[in-house]
Amino acid sequence: LIRKTLSSLTLTIVILIIIALISIVGTLFPQGIPPEELAGRFSPGVAHVLQTLQLTDVFHSFVFIFLIMLLALNLIVCSWVRLTGSRLLHGQTKGGLPPKSTGRSAHAVTMASDRSPEENVSACEAALQTGWKNIQRSQSGRKDIVFSGEKSAFSQYGVYVLHLSILIILAGIVVDSLLGTEGMIQLREGESANVMVLKNGKMKELDFDVRCDKVSVEFYPNGSPKTYRSDLTFLLSGRPNLRSKLLVNQPFAFGGYRFYQASYGRIPSGEVIIGYAKDGKDVRFVTAAKGTIYRLAGSTAKVEILRVEDDFMGMGPAAKIRIHSPERNTDLWLFKNIKLITGAQPDIVTVMPILNPKIFPPYEFSLGDVTARYYTGIQVMREPGVPLVAAGAMLFLLGMLSIYFFPHRRIWLRLAAKENGTEITITGRSRRDPTGLAKEIERIRNRLADALRR
Repeated sequence: LIRKTLSSLTLTIVILIIIALISIVGTLFPQGIPPEELAGRFSPGVAHVLQTLQLTDVFHSFVFIFLIMLLALNLIVCSWVRLTGSRLLHGQTKGGLPPKSTGRSAHAVTMASDRSPEENVSACEAALQTGWKNIQRSQSGRKDIVFSGEKSAFSQYGVYVLHLSILIILAGIVVDSLLGTEGMIQLREGESANVMVLKNGKMKELDFDVRCDKVSVEFYPNGSPKTYRSDLTFLLSGRPNLRSKLLVNQPFAFGGYRFYQASYGRIPSGEVIIGYAKDGKDVRFVTAAKGTIYRLAGSTAKVEILRVEDDFMGMGPAAKIRIHSPERNTDLWLFKNIKLITGAQPDIVTVMPILNPKIFPPYEFSLGDVTARYYTGIQVMREPGVPLVAAGAMLFLLGMLSIYFFPHRRIWLRLAAKENGTEITITGRSRRDPTGLAKEIERIRNRLADALRR
């Protein structure tokens, strides 16, 4: 009963349906998010249920792995039952005509010869010499002689090669689920690290360091990113071992891990370029960081950098400064896009004097830019099952080629003694290529006819 259940096609269909349903669930719920983020997005009760049922990591869940292993067992038992049956069938047909119960071929050709069966043996052997293997001679009845041969015998086992390839692919999936690692490393330009953050929020230390030397970003005219690249250096014991350029969709392997370019961003360095002019003349520029205090030329007043923002409230780069003078202290927000802001709201400077670049006459201030550095987000994956999946895929391709491009064919020549000579019957069997079999029988008939005329 157990063997019958495990070899059931119904079981295979049920398993595949459940796997498909689980995959659908995996698209409905966010996958691989850490527990703290899960608690922030859902109520405590819902988060507990999702974690208990492993709905936020279904492809690594116990149920998914169990189904994969059950599918593998089902495939093994089915293959064994079918392989055993095919060997028995092969034994029944070997050396004789195929049983009528398996008559899959409607192709049969009959020829006549005025010679005895023994005198036609050499002609039949000559007709089967080209391309046919495992040629055998046997007796059928008292005087009938039967020749049999086959082509592409290995193709009979192509289906088992396919089954084996699927088993190897499933093994790769299980290995990845149990032993695979996936995490993220975020590095600023010039920064290095040897720790990655896993999907569950835990940390994993690497056996080497990764340093980001440079992040290069190209943009389209509309401002959207065209391409971005990270120049990385991998260090062993603090010494550079290998350098690589990491691009989107072009991963790089090192130390048993694969590195993928996942994201990028800008980090304000805290330095700004501030311009100021007295009475509209002699514009001067000062590059300073947050907390810096410098003196205005031609005045006893001093300027202190209070805040630096890469994008303040969606209005672009900005900096807050404080002008220290004997009379008073004046705060001022400087925006790089001040012309766009005043163009959209002409009276904003009047309503909010803190945005007026001329708030401290006779000086007028402007913001050149906020200098920033890029950071890179690198996805790090260890996929020990990938070689198995690749090997399984190659084996699957070989199995498909053997089945559909090299179909197995079996041929029989039967020499039956008649009163006036011999009746020669040519028949064959091919499970997947009856048209090709008919052509083969025709070629054998032509070669045999030529041999009989000699």
